[in-house]
Amino acid sequence: MRVRSIVCVACALVASGAAAQEGINSDAALQPATGTTIVRQAFRFNRFDDPGDGGREASVYEASTTVVHGIYDRWTLIVNAPLRYRDIETPMGDREDFGFGDLTMLVKARVYRDDFGTNSTLRFAALGGVEIPTYDEPFSSESFNPKLGAVGTLAADRHGISADAIWTFDTDSDDDRLQYDLAYTYRLLPASYGEGVPNTLYGVLELNGRYDAGGDHELMIAPGVQYVMPRWTVEATVQVPVFQDVDERLEREIGVGLIFRFHF
Repeated sequence: MRVRSIVCVACALVASGAAAQEGINSDAALQPATGTTIVRQAFRFNRFDDPGDGGREASVYEASTTVVHGIYDRWTLIVNAPLRYRDIETPMGDREDFGFGDLTMLVKARVYRDDFGTNSTLRFAALGGVEIPTYDEPFSSESFNPKLGAVGTLAADRHGISADAIWTFDTDSDDDRLQYDLAYTYRLLPASYGEGVPNTLYGVLELNGRYDAGGDHELMIAPGVQYVMPRWTVEATVQVPVFQDVDERLEREIGVGLIFRFHF
């Protein structure tokens, strides 16, 4: 009975502890068990201004829902639906937009896994899917856009590192896009695990890059925290630009996010 208890605790730590070693604004090569669903509700605010002399400013509020479902063994389905409100201020007057952004549907396929210790794992996964237009004019590309990418994660005791890259092919224009991220997580509490699965506090530091074929490029640094419980997680993050070279859109001043994850 004692041995069975220890084994169950170890398995739970690998499932919950290692699975928490992922960034807030980026992906990880970690997946829920078959039949398990994670609902991620994110609330974000971004402030933008005009890099030129146009005098434009914008505030964007977003509430996005992401559903992650373990289909079978190494296969995961990810669906994201964003709802946005945008307030644009110009010398000629203000404009407000409200509506749905394009839906994203992705399949994540694990291609490598090595659980080399309790709460320690090395994994790689491939990503593929499509953006589905909502035809909500302010926020939709109004085209079906394929997506391809890859992600890798190393979790070793209190430390976690993930890197991802995903390319979006814009079928309605030449404005293809690259999203790339690097995330480091550190388990602040507890310093070591005992019996049971305790609540866990992580510190997170990310680099989030966005590039499009038109030449616009931005790189943001994003510190954050995660508080992980057996059935749900709360996360908070701030994104600050460290490099921006944009001509086709406004420059980001700051972004903040509050995210809740629910495990079923």
